[in-house]
Amino acid sequence: MWNIPIVPPAIFNERIAKCKSCKFFKKETGSCGTLITGQTVSHYRNKIRLCGCVMKWKAKYRFSSCPIGQWSAFGVSNKDIHDIRQFIVPLSKKESLSPEDQKQLWSYFDKITGTINPRTTCPPCVKSVITDILKEVNRLQMVDEGVVSQPNETK
Repeated sequence: MWNIPIVPPAIFNERIAKCKSCKFFKKETGSCGTLITGQTVSHYRNKIRLCGCVMKWKAKYRFSSCPIGQWSAFGVSNKDIHDIRQFIVPLSKKESLSPEDQKQLWSYFDKITGTINPRTTCPPCVKSVITDILKEVNRLQMVDEGVVSQPNETK
């Protein structure tokens, strides 16, 4: 249902180059850590959960980021992550959304995905978008803070 945008070729190539030079990159499988399952490693005294993703796939998606912070989501700044999180957490607890809330929700969703997504007022669809945004900003914030990252669900 949603458009999943990819990064420009130059960004993809830059990301892949960083992955291939990383000590956690598994050349045999092309993955970040152990394929599919990932693994927990120590990185600058932080415990980091590698994602286990095949990097030629993960590196092309705009919203993806490196578990150890070598590259981040394309077009989403730390301030954006903070602003979106401040908006989305209280919104996730509301029973219904005002037209202003819906407009802002779709604006943030477009920002994260890097595309203009179809609008809907269908309650289960809106709830799904809120849940997806919340998961992604939490993951991006954890990566940014150097906290143990969750495995990326984009394999």
